[in-house]
Amino acid sequence: MAHRRVMVGFTLAMMAISWPIWHSTGAMPRFPVQGLEFVARDRPVLDTAALAVCLLGLTVSFMNGRPGRLGAAATAVSALALILLDQNRLQAWFYQTLVLSAVYVLLPAGSALGFVRFFAVALYAHSALSKLDWSFAHSMGPYLISPMFDRLPMTLDAQLQTLVVLLMPIGELIFAISLACGFWRVGLGGATVMHLGLLALLGPWSLDHSGNVLFWNVSMLIQAWIVFRPADFRGHPEEEEPGECPEMTQRPLNIDTQPGALGIVQLGMLAVAILPFFERAGLWDPWPSFALYAGHVEQLRIDWPAELRHEIPAEYQPFLKADQNDLFLDLTLWSRARFGVPPYPATRIHKRLAAWIAETCPEGMPMRATFLSKANWRSGARTETVLTSAREIRNR
Repeated sequence: MAHRRVMVGFTLAMMAISWPIWHSTGAMPRFPVQGLEFVARDRPVLDTAALAVCLLGLTVSFMNGRPGRLGAAATAVSALALILLDQNRLQAWFYQTLVLSAVYVLLPAGSALGFVRFFAVALYAHSALSKLDWSFAHSMGPYLISPMFDRLPMTLDAQLQTLVVLLMPIGELIFAISLACGFWRVGLGGATVMHLGLLALLGPWSLDHSGNVLFWNVSMLIQAWIVFRPADFRGHPEEEEPGECPEMTQRPLNIDTQPGALGIVQLGMLAVAILPFFERAGLWDPWPSFALYAGHVEQLRIDWPAELRHEIPAEYQPFLKADQNDLFLDLTLWSRARFGVPPYPATRIHKRLAAWIAETCPEGMPMRATFLSKANWRSGARTETVLTSAREIRNR
């Protein structure tokens, strides 16, 4: 199936870009699920084996028929193992590959396509909803759209700027609803404009974000055209796989579909769509909630006194920024350089990351870690937890 091939092809490319989080021989912080720390620490061969199976499964998934489904099975199982051994791997694009690989295992391609569409609609809808708040309107949104604002011949007042920023998630929500309701031309047009706009804003010619951000936008754009393209753009019927028909509402279940497998997929997709509503309450993580470029997520800040600059480890020096009498580590730039991905936005990961950074600093060196809660959706207010010594950070 064309969609599966595109998805796994881009997954392989994005894993290559973020290779340090998948396999590294040097010192590297790992964030296994609680209870599996000893496995990640003492059984690295299991992590290597899971990675090998995942790469093999992704490669075999390019094939049609039974071999492709076996490859998808290997991908789904090994991807779950990789995430359990390091939660930093729970990137939104890898979560997509995990979930949809499981769908392709349980259902024939013809029956799976409707659930692929359902996943895409859930992704776009929750991505939009995560941005409809004060934090996106006043912090992340203006930053994302700043290249466009900077090129305007006049300066927009604050109220008009906020309105322009909020048009981004509102537009995304409208085209997600359009796709869900069968207005595919409208929805596909909106998705195309959004992804091309993000590529223009986030590329190396502008905000210069990580390669994975650009690759996933290209991947999602291609996937959208594959699964939502109108019937008159699909070519001849023989180009469809057996069991496929043009419209979501007209697609019969493949005769090879097992009721039990169908029920599992339906329950899984309900979880994909419902669990993100619990993200703001801290019961589900931002990345599998598709809170992409949302401004409200939990944050970590690491500071040192400015006079100790030459004592700060060389690894952090290129990413230090001045703030009055302190130097703070730009964790986003450092994580992209170190891992190939942005820092995972969850306090449980931030605590381990701060402890790892403290361990790399000289004993007794003054430093501060500030843990910021999720922002209030109406006011942007956060609560702060501040640790003021390396020992306190390591023992947190």
